[in-house]
Amino acid sequence: MHNGCSSADRGGCSQLCTPITPSRWKCGCLPGYRLHQDGKSCIASGPAAFLIVANLMDVRRMNPDGTEEQTLVKEPRGTILALDYDPVHHHVYFASTSQKTIERVDLNVGSRDILVSDGLDSPEGLAIDWVHHMMYWTDKSKSAVDCSTLDGLNRRTVVREGLEKPRGIAVHPQINYSGLT
Repeated sequence: MHNGCSSADRGGCSQLCTPITPSRWKCGCLPGYRLHQDGKSCIASGPAAFLIVANLMDVRRMNPDGTEEQTLVKEPRGTILALDYDPVHHHVYFASTSQKTIERVDLNVGSRDILVSDGLDSPEGLAIDWVHHMMYWTDKSKSAVDCSTLDGLNRRTVVREGLEKPRGIAVHPQINYSGLT
């Protein structure tokens, strides 16, 4: 027996529960989700989820269950340790540690461009801020974080002090967050 929104399971609602009367309530969903026909579960709205995976041979796109694999980048010309995706422009960005480059593939037309090639030693982390149109990367050998526009222009060092061989970087542009490992 449910005790409405004050119960441990929030009235059976997966995200939001709004009391109507002491014995009735209505389930709701956070932005980016829609209420399932069961009236309790929330389902992500928008395009279907997918994974982008880099290995020594290529860069692939696939469903989260591993089906419908599609090669996005053949012959990556080196070891790729970092990649990210721009959901606005449908571009995949990746850093090659052996080639010392950062490249972009346009998934709409298949074009491939080298964006950054000068002054990279060991680009091991890459993050795309699609809201502010910026690209951030770590350079392990230089112990620095650099950034540029999404076209590789206006490059600058963001952090150099207090870093020891940074590898991973993440940004969440919608909440203005960035993190390093």
